[in-house]
Amino acid sequence: MIYILFQYRFVQVSTALNNLDLSTFLNRIDELTVVVFLPIAFIKLLNRRDQYRLYFVLSIPIIGLISTGMASGFINGNPLKITLLGIFSYIKFFLLIFIYAAFFDKRDDMKRLYKIFLIISILLIFIALLQEVWALYSRYILDMDPVIPDTYLISYLFNKFGIPDIEEIGNWRFYLYRTPSMLSHYNLFGLFCLFVLSIYLFAYNKKDPFVIAFLTLGVLLSISRVAYTGLLFVMLARTFDKMKWRIILSIILISLTLLVVSLKTDTISEAEMQKRGSYLVRQNKLSFREYAMFISNQVWKDYPLLGAGPGMFGGDVAYKYNSPIYEEYNFYEVYREIRSLDQLWPQLLAEMGIIGGMAFAELIITIFVLLLIKERSDASGHGIPKALGVYTVVILFYTFGGNLNNPALLYPYCAFLGICLGSSKK
Repeated sequence: MIYILFQYRFVQVSTALNNLDLSTFLNRIDELTVVVFLPIAFIKLLNRRDQYRLYFVLSIPIIGLISTGMASGFINGNPLKITLLGIFSYIKFFLLIFIYAAFFDKRDDMKRLYKIFLIISILLIFIALLQEVWALYSRYILDMDPVIPDTYLISYLFNKFGIPDIEEIGNWRFYLYRTPSMLSHYNLFGLFCLFVLSIYLFAYNKKDPFVIAFLTLGVLLSISRVAYTGLLFVMLARTFDKMKWRIILSIILISLTLLVVSLKTDTISEAEMQKRGSYLVRQNKLSFREYAMFISNQVWKDYPLLGAGPGMFGGDVAYKYNSPIYEEYNFYEVYREIRSLDQLWPQLLAEMGIIGGMAFAELIITIFVLLLIKERSDASGHGIPKALGVYTVVILFYTFGGNLNNPALLYPYCAFLGICLGSSKK
């Protein structure tokens, strides 16, 4: 699991060294983990009769997603390989719940793993601080252009070690560098720090103010809107922990805020969007995200119930196998520059329709219910089920501006879910 956090960096280095076979292998380790260990996990879980009901309940929405994807692929006449790969991209991380539940059945396993994550997060934040200071010094003191790789610490160090093709994402906001630390993206760095912070706030009775402040600093260094929104929600949820209705109210208020922020603010007509959308995006007169949502809605209108089929629109599978949907909707010229819609729900509805969307929503609801049952049945009150429930809401926020095919985000979350739901011993 620790490797997954830094997977992007290993792939980045091996690619820069022109070792493409190694890069492909390193990039697939998260998926290989699922393929190799899932059969073993199911065998182990068969011996745990006390947990049958839990695993059966969790299996229902996953089976629903698989069935919907298979039906969609069959009805649309899509290649079986693409259909299977597309389905797998939606469920692969959630299958980790079964794997970690099978191999880690003691609560102490979760505590030990969390301590490792806490140490890693502190190191990542320290690196992020160095990156921020380096970038600010380079840009504002040395007057370096932000497009120059040496403006950023990681690029500078790799250049010094003779690996010149590795560059950081030079993304700035409010005159500050949006540092990714050692992860692939500033959003993921901020959300990882928030994940560790959420568990610390809910699971530890004695809290060190320094740890809370340092983890919060990590979230703030990312300068990520979704991480900031998540931080606001986590703090509200922790503050009003015993006042359930206020937690619900905060969810409603934040959701409404996200909805207002995501509303269209331009006056581009649907006809013009259809005719000139691709051109307008390239001219920076229209955001890619808005155009992607428009095209997704067009696909969904044409395939309302079951979508165009998993692996056919918006994800890595569709890009890799050059889905004909892109040419059909005049989307490929723009999409090939981005390679991802960066929006889960439009992609899900376009690929698997309203039925697939309902199946995925059922999966999220099922996770909430299982965590609630776990919290109420746990007399020790260790708080981790509640922390994971709160963080599930944060992930839902993220899905409005990102997809879930991010190992550094979903792998630790689903692993902790598995250990939490599967643990029945101290």
